[in-house]
Amino acid sequence: MNKRRILITEDERITALDLKMALTDLGYEVVGTEDTGEDAIAAAKELKPDLILMDIHLKTDMLGTEAAAKIVAEHAIPVIFLSAYSDKNIVDEAGKAQAYGYLIKPYEKRELDAAIRVAFAKHSTDEELRRSDERLRMALDAAKMSIWEWDPTGDMVADGKPPADKGVFSQSLDKLVEKVHPDDRSIIYDNLKVSSRIHCQIRMRFRDEAAYDHAEVFAAVFEWNDGSRRVIGVVRDVEDDFRAQEKLRQARAVFESTSEGILITDKYRKVTTANPAFFDITGFSLDDIIGRDPDEFLHARRHSDHFYPRLTEKGSHHWNGEIGCNKKAGGRFPAWEHISGVFDGDGKLSNYVFTISDIGELRRAEKSLARMAFLDALTGVGNRVHLERTLKEALSRREETGEQVAVLY
Repeated sequence: MNKRRILITEDERITALDLKMALTDLGYEVVGTEDTGEDAIAAAKELKPDLILMDIHLKTDMLGTEAAAKIVAEHAIPVIFLSAYSDKNIVDEAGKAQAYGYLIKPYEKRELDAAIRVAFAKHSTDEELRRSDERLRMALDAAKMSIWEWDPTGDMVADGKPPADKGVFSQSLDKLVEKVHPDDRSIIYDNLKVSSRIHCQIRMRFRDEAAYDHAEVFAAVFEWNDGSRRVIGVVRDVEDDFRAQEKLRQARAVFESTSEGILITDKYRKVTTANPAFFDITGFSLDDIIGRDPDEFLHARRHSDHFYPRLTEKGSHHWNGEIGCNKKAGGRFPAWEHISGVFDGDGKLSNYVFTISDIGELRRAEKSLARMAFLDALTGVGNRVHLERTLKEALSRREETGEQVAVLY
């Protein structure tokens, strides 16, 4: 599998180097590092990266938001902003540049990876929507939805929109069936023989030499006033639906197999479902939590009354941070929690999605590293680094309080 190619635009050399190392560790390929907006635009055109990580304040007067807007408009490359600033004006400018993410420095490598993955997923969806829109326009112009009529006695078919210089455009049924995948052709004939109405899915070509797409066929036998019979049907391209179902199946597989606990609630924060990892981490079962607010059973300390309303505000539909969580058997564990609001097509809140990761091992490792850094491994007594830090703190307190400091050794 080819690595995703990423371009870095960052004016701080050390930060850029650290970012490059993090991306390499995460399995991405860094195709270049630029420190100005002008160079980033040129590199985007030349290198064609899959994604760009863009600082906002760069070496020249051109802001990263301005460079990103040009890159998105000209090349449709997704951009994630990295900035130490989070004031409203800067975030609004980032939004106008059609950014796929906004990370505030400093950030963890896991957050960076998550933001990149989400950006790629969103960009893939946007590309699908763009292609879908193109297909829709083509369909409206050329009547892509084929409407056909078959006279069993004459073996003729009216297929699609007739050319302007012809009254009725007809072809034999066999000619139409040639567009159907060889393995699916018998479905058409068999259904027409045994039923006056058919509804089935087949694979067929909508254009000559094109790949086979999934299509849905609706047809029925009608009797005209003169006693003649016709089979009239509609062929609908359902390739997008088929792919969407594939994505849903893939998303379901991720939901079921990911090691992070996932909890889904309705807009009132009442639990509707959770994945197996959540049950493994917390010990709860679905019966224990269904219809309950996570603040009632999961969070060691409930969120404030103003917390969730802020998730519905424009530009702040999600939150992440460390929080204490409860286990069913008793006890608590530190968790990294991400909460995101889900909105329907009308922009109204429909669900919340909670994801939690048990970071207990991480915190224990940090404590172990701190112990190794400041205490002697053999004796457990503070080392020179610990002495220096303690002495600095004592001298600092002396300046504030005027107390005497003594060192015994």
